[in-house]
Amino acid sequence: MFSFKPGDKVRFKNEVGEGVVNQVTANEIIVVDADGFEYSYLPSELIPGEDLPVEDIPFNPVKDHSPRKKETKKNTKERSEKVVDLHSHEISPVSTSGWTNFQILTLQLNTAKRALDKSRVSGINKLILIHGVGDGVLRREIHDWLRGEPLVEYYDADFRRFGAGATEIEIKKGSL
Repeated sequence: MFSFKPGDKVRFKNEVGEGVVNQVTANEIIVVDADGFEYSYLPSELIPGEDLPVEDIPFNPVKDHSPRKKETKKNTKERSEKVVDLHSHEISPVSTSGWTNFQILTLQLNTAKRALDKSRVSGINKLILIHGVGDGVLRREIHDWLRGEPLVEYYDADFRRFGAGATEIEIKKGSL
């Protein structure tokens, strides 16, 4: 079995993705993924990834293992919102040139769905999906998908912050 320490780059053994070790305890390893979400893994579920290009993963090693202090309102607000840019060059680790429009759209929708799932698990109550303006195909697909999602409300995001090409999703509390 491998030994991990904060700052190590890792791959997930049973799922697609990679991240950076943020904290190591006796029973678990906390990893921050490329979307900035923290997850708990057993050491046997991780593979060292020294060759991974994960410089953009937000990494803040946890140094103090004592109980955390209550968060301030400002910090709580920051943690309650996640912004995900769905432009293909932002979400694909490889070039999408040569991909069909359908392949790119599928990647973008899967990324949006994964972001909503991760936001729910992480307790984030607002998700902003940046889809751009273009012909409006991705926006329509996102809105069609969200119509069937429970416990969400969605609308065009604040134009002053995101321009015309973003959708804001409010995630309501409740059981799924």
